[in-house]
Amino acid sequence: MDRKEQAARVKDFYNSLKDFDIRDDGCADDGHTVVVDNAKLKSTTVSYNPNGRTLSYSSSWSGDTSIACTYPDPNGIRKAEIETEDKLPQRIKEEYPIIQWKMLVHDPKQTDIGERSVSVKAFLDRIPNENRLTDPKLPAVALKHMSSEIVKKELQQVFDDNDIDNIIEDDMYIKLCQWSFDSKGSANFTASVNYLQKR
Repeated sequence: MDRKEQAARVKDFYNSLKDFDIRDDGCADDGHTVVVDNAKLKSTTVSYNPNGRTLSYSSSWSGDTSIACTYPDPNGIRKAEIETEDKLPQRIKEEYPIIQWKMLVHDPKQTDIGERSVSVKAFLDRIPNENRLTDPKLPAVALKHMSSEIVKKELQQVFDDNDIDNIIEDDMYIKLCQWSFDSKGSANFTASVNYLQKR
């Protein structure tokens, strides 16, 4: 078996993978038990020797209710880690040394700019038959959910989380907004905002 034949068999193997029905009564909840109807694909393994004739592959499915009934997530996110950092606005007081006399502290009654940064690292669901290595597809649904439902809300929450007087709640602007994803099924979204405080 040459490399082309091996590659073709591996491709056929992945194309054949799909979830399948175990029962036909759905994930029904009668108040006591949850009935699982589908087996969800959990993992696949392929191994072969390019210079030999050995080719093996395997796959595993799960009928666990936490996977079969609630997985996949409608936004394609298996797990998300959220990190929030705050740099609170501080009153600006400038020091001026007066030689052989004293240190003069000037208070212009201004503050520097406050900042909040939110980062979300998500592990995406594996989609059967999707080639993330050579033909990666933009996880648009997951990124949209991360930006609008997670990051945006956490950025706006800065006014409730911090007990600061005179924050101008309608004066906030984006300082940073970036995202990325890779072939391993990870997606990241980071945004930072600056906000002002009244004098």
